[in-house]
Amino acid sequence: MKHLLFSLLSATALTVGATSVKADEIADALSAASTAAETGDLKTASSHLNDARKAIFLKQGALLEALIPAEGDGLTRNVTPDFTANLQFAGGGAGVEASYYDADGNTMSLNITVDSPIVLPMLQMFGNEQMLSMMGKVVEIQGYKFLDQENGISALIDNRIYVQVTGRETVHLVKFMETMDLAKLARFDSGL
Repeated sequence: MKHLLFSLLSATALTVGATSVKADEIADALSAASTAAETGDLKTASSHLNDARKAIFLKQGALLEALIPAEGDGLTRNVTPDFTANLQFAGGGAGVEASYYDADGNTMSLNITVDSPIVLPMLQMFGNEQMLSMMGKVVEIQGYKFLDQENGISALIDNRIYVQVTGRETVHLVKFMETMDLAKLARFDSGL
């Protein structure tokens, strides 16, 4: 049991990466969980692991926010505050949500959700070519299959990262998504 918990804690600590956002909070919670587990207080250990999990999700949310397109090229960006914190009410996960506006009043919304139970239904849809083709046209962007449903495009990257952009015609949404490095998004929290 002790070795299993240590392995879990070590693996979790490795996913934290080099970014300093919430690093102390994560390390402190993992250390407290380990100490509690060593004394047999599994209730407290579990509580501290949950604290570490929430801190990791918040850190992942910050990493995602750093990856989404910034303002520029005539676009103004408005990031939804506390998006990751609010995902905890839906069972956990990390994410970022932002709206982009241009001078003509056109709006696009980008939503990226990672490791959340709300992503699970997408696994079945994006994992089944026949089901995906019945849902709409498939558009490829940087080697990833996006489902085009006329009012938005969406994809499941690395079987855990759900990306959705809505609000404009497909040609504009595809052009917008081409500004993101989707391969980098796929490994955003792997420490690479």
